[in-house]
Amino acid sequence: MGEVVKKDEAEQTAAGDRMLGLIRTKFPGYHPLIAIAEIAHHKDSDLRMQLECHKTLIKYVSPELKSVEVKADIKETRRVIVSMFDGETFENGSDTPLDNIPTRASKPDPLWKGLEFEDAEEVA
Repeated sequence: MGEVVKKDEAEQTAAGDRMLGLIRTKFPGYHPLIAIAEIAHHKDSDLRMQLECHKTLIKYVSPELKSVEVKADIKETRRVIVSMFDGETFENGSDTPLDNIPTRASKPDPLWKGLEFEDAEEVA
């Protein structure tokens, strides 16, 4: 299969060279990329035309960046802790202040938990 691809590419290159040769019989020294670059830098080209020329040329001089979707079947979770408090122990006995932060799964105790309220008297 690799040979077929190389042969197709070689045929396309040969056909392109033949076509370029035909064009050069009428326009000696012609190359399409050079012509596009000249249009991009011509004093009468507006910004849109310049942009289109540059968008065409960039494909030949720089690889196109594409996003890649990464899918993974993650079966476990890990907790990464970066601490600036090495060697310290906090009020709760933990060596990290993050142990005091409630997770999404847990709800913090209401502020009034443990407080006793007396019955309020009605104000007339």
